[in-house]
Amino acid sequence: MARIYFIVAALTIGLAPNVARALERPSFMQNLTDDQFRDTIDFMIGNLMLVYFHEAGHMMIDELDLPVLSKEEDAVDTLATITLLEDGDEYSDEAVTNAAASWAGGSRRRSRRTGSRLSSAT
Repeated sequence: MARIYFIVAALTIGLAPNVARALERPSFMQNLTDDQFRDTIDFMIGNLMLVYFHEAGHMMIDELDLPVLSKEEDAVDTLATITLLEDGDEYSDEAVTNAAASWAGGSRRRSRRTGSRLSSAT
């Protein structure tokens, strides 16, 4: 099982940023300015970094047989966020902010589609 986590980690952190920056601009992004395109790539890389640390949290729980006192997803989300914030640089802070905005945007889209509201108590 650890091999799968390692592959996800290697692809996410090691390859994704380099591949994303090396790619030609896709046709649907042709109208973006260079700054907008760079911001979009940084947004995607920041979210991938959060996914990496999230998956690393699952790996640690699984491989080290760590107890989880609440929902595992919440625990690894917290680990990922703290890990990025501990770095203390502007890029990591922006990655966490962008991931939160992405999550909130997805929540708003789901609530419009389903007619339900996200409870602040969850």
